[in-house]
Amino acid sequence: MAATIVKADVLALPGLSTQLSTMSDAAWVDLLAVVNTWDLEQTGEGVAATKLLRIYIAAHFALLDVRAQTGAAGPVTAESAGQIRRSYGLLAQAAGANDLAGTLYGNMALALMRSSAAHGPVLV
Repeated sequence: MAATIVKADVLALPGLSTQLSTMSDAAWVDLLAVVNTWDLEQTGEGVAATKLLRIYIAAHFALLDVRAQTGAAGPVTAESAGQIRRSYGLLAQAAGANDLAGTLYGNMALALMRSSAAHGPVLV
């Protein structure tokens, strides 16, 4: 039995209904279509764990999409004390497209994959 997810599953995570409120319906359709087709059952976990993994991965990519649309700043790249300056990198440069460590939910997905019997799938 496939562990497919819907938009409501992702928005049920703490704080995401507000953070992802600007994401278009078309973007949701595309994101969920991709995440739901990944073969995550190879982790050897049950349907509930596989569904949670899909939710975390979808939340991760949704957050990256919204941040890219809003121009949110990435990590601090330079600071100065004289007349107080701070420079920020771009989020797209901070984490590669396949880097789940770029968000809290990406890190939660990584932790779940590491705890699986198969040590998780490889995302290509």
